Amino acid sequence: METFAPSRNFVGNPRYLRDRQEVLKALDLRVIDRPIVELIEGFSVLPECFTVQSCYGHFLYAPGQDSHNLERLPHKHDGEVTYRIAYVAFCLENSPRGRALCESLERVSSLDPGYVQFGSAAWFWARYRNSYALQVEPVRHMTRDQVVIEHSEALHIEKSRDRFFTKLEKLLEMCSSETRGPQQRGGEIFGLAHIQRLVVNQAPDHLGGVKLGETEGEYRVDSVLTCFVALVVKEPVLEFEGGAVVPLRTIPRAQNLEVAI
Repeated sequence: METFAPSRNFVGNPRYLRDRQEVLKALDLRVIDRPIVELIEGFSVLPECFTVQSCYGHFLYAPGQDSHNLERLPHKHDGEVTYRIAYVAFCLENSPRGRALCESLERVSSLDPGYVQFGSAAWFWARYRNSYALQVEPVRHMTRDQVVIEHSEALHIEKSRDRFFTKLEKLLEMCSSETRGPQQRGGEIFGLAHIQRLVVNQAPDHLGGVKLGETEGEYRVDSVLTCFVALVVKEPVLEFEGGAVVPLRTIPRAQNLEVAI
């Protein structure tokens, strides 16, 4: 990747929710490389991230091949191979879950340190703060989008690319299992409207351990607060330690709440 550099520290990003909504609205899965459509679609469901760009990686070894060729390399080939970089770029929410995902993504590079890198690309960061990329590229060419290499090295990259996307699939599965509904297990991130429906439909006396994370506007906080959702005159509220009660309807509808039951 041409502007690839070491990963940056998280910074404040008040536009995250708006950027995520805009990117997901414009997401067209028909233009995603077929082998990773389900992967990209899966990450789009996680509220702590959204994907900015991706590529499965393409190997060109014969005249006239489509630049988006998805065929695997032949086991034997006398000439050189043009490799177009495989990568996934994410924008992460500056929240406990977003930072945890960042750490998990960084660990993916340990699969093959000479060929898998984690970092921040200036081009993406300028548009979306807290953007990070994972790429499969010979480390000596880490700032290039396309390289010409020997066939033997191309075979190695192909294997690393396969392991790379398998690792991302397992990471997605783990993150998704942590964000299933409370009937299955704790830890789901709900949008505000979902919280309201959950409370009204199930009508519990309270839901314990609700965490209000970093939010926009008047309710923005730097640390995670423990609070409770309760029914007061049949209206869902947040009841903070200390006695403060805030009706859910007064909080911006884009707010996310992490529920651990």
